[in-house]
Amino acid sequence: MEKILFKKRVLKALSVCLLINIVDIIACYYNLLEMYKDEVIDSIAFNRTLVSGDFHSLLQYGVVYMFIYIIYIVYIMEDDKIYKIIRYEQRKSYYFKTIKKVFYATFLFVLIHELTSVVYILLFGNWSILIKHNWIMGIFGQILITFLYYNMAFFVYSIMQSKWVRGASIVNTMMIMILQYYISVKFFEFIYMPIKDIGIMVSMCGYGYSFRQCLGNVFRLVVITVIVGGICLEVKNREDIL
Repeated sequence: MEKILFKKRVLKALSVCLLINIVDIIACYYNLLEMYKDEVIDSIAFNRTLVSGDFHSLLQYGVVYMFIYIIYIVYIMEDDKIYKIIRYEQRKSYYFKTIKKVFYATFLFVLIHELTSVVYILLFGNWSILIKHNWIMGIFGQILITFLYYNMAFFVYSIMQSKWVRGASIVNTMMIMILQYYISVKFFEFIYMPIKDIGIMVSMCGYGYSFRQCLGNVFRLVVITVIVGGICLEVKNREDIL
């Protein structure tokens, strides 16, 4: 019964996310498409913008869709219940099971976003040109690195939830994620923040970064996500659930 309810929540939430993605990509690229049809811009500029424009910007991934993701994952994942935790001999067993659910839901969330982009490009773009510029590799790389980044955000939220109520935890998590965007992108570009690693689609297809450079970004984000996840697990294991 619990699995059925979980899958129903995921399906309902993903349906809303899909609608948001469709509206968003049309809003991002409608004027661009009109300019392309009117021959104001050429095919190369049009297709390059499809993979490096607003829909794949750091602002979208790190702020706009981060907010959507937090609401999405909070809706899907229930608060910890004592009667569920006591079924397990150790709390870590319960939290590992919870993390598996989070991984599953996060992967689907990320996949919906990238598939929306793929369908739009197949309908209006020149995918044969994009394939020559690492588009396929960029899709898989973007799915992987966004998956890592959003899971890290969930771990931050879980740590916050151990100290504050749900509403405050959501606000605090969003403030942290937004703050790192503005610190590292808008004000102090020389400062490294994890958000700088998530624009892998733009890096591979637009800026010509090598596979080795992008792989380094993925590895760095894996390490950070594991560290934050470990801290989260330790905090959750020690918190008072009564």
